[in-house]
Amino acid sequence: MTRVSNQAGSSVASVSLQRSVKPWSVRGLLLGLMLTCLIPGVIGVGILIHRMYQDGRAQIESDTIRTARAMVQAVDAQLSKARVIALALSTSNFLATSDLAGFHRRAQDLIRTEGIGVDAVLSDASGRQVVNTSIPFGQPLARHGNAEKVRRVFESGELILSDVFIGGATGLPRASVEVPVFAEGGKVVYALGVNISPPQLGEILSQQKLPADWVSSISDSTGTIAARSNSADRFIGKKVNPEILHRLSTTLESAFESVTKEGVPALLVFSRSPATHWTVAIAIPLDGLQAALRRNLVLLGLGGALLFASGGWCAWRC
Repeated sequence: MTRVSNQAGSSVASVSLQRSVKPWSVRGLLLGLMLTCLIPGVIGVGILIHRMYQDGRAQIESDTIRTARAMVQAVDAQLSKARVIALALSTSNFLATSDLAGFHRRAQDLIRTEGIGVDAVLSDASGRQVVNTSIPFGQPLARHGNAEKVRRVFESGELILSDVFIGGATGLPRASVEVPVFAEGGKVVYALGVNISPPQLGEILSQQKLPADWVSSISDSTGTIAARSNSADRFIGKKVNPEILHRLSTTLESAFESVTKEGVPALLVFSRSPATHWTVAIAIPLDGLQAALRRNLVLLGLGGALLFASGGWCAWRC
């Protein structure tokens, strides 16, 4: 009798325990199922977003290198046009007849009508300027600001593209295409240079209409900045980013993370001309590049939190 009573009591207790545990077990099971389904999905979306960011960044790098390459070609075209003007002036009849006043007028007119360069400079073997179209004819002229290039023109009898230098007459940064002027018998009697100013090169940068927070620059074969889209007065005549300068010795194009001259972390992209060895560099602030990734991750976090909250609520209510 006692055994029967104990069994009955045990059965009642078991039933009571099952009734009290069963709802919690179902809820726990539902919560577990919810987590099992949601967590891999959230992780997968996170990996997908990161992969999309990497692919997007690679596409930006590729597109920016193409842009820099096109800008380098525009720089080469500008230098090539200056070369054509210089060669045309070097065969002027005014020089053949030693009419320097007439040559001064002709050079001024040609540069103005063609819109290439800012002035033409005629120098003798000592580096003394004989004609400078930015100075009225007959006024005293200073020594050429890049006398070493003038000397090389006389020695080689060949065209020379200068790097950035300070003009002797203007005291302003210049780059020039220097060509020899020959007399009868093939003797070099003058070096004729067509000078290009940083603002003229800067027009190549502004024509691309890059985003306002991007920084672009043009540098010569030595890595000296010849034009810059931002803070030009501050940096023209100075060297480019040291890491760009280092990479220029091993590759014509590259993209890497570094800092701008202003100290801003950025993705730096450059392309160098194989013909002139001049370079265009473009800096894209990392904050702008990473903003899209951060925005997507925030949205992912909010979406995941909402899914967890709604799933947990449904599991709990069931």
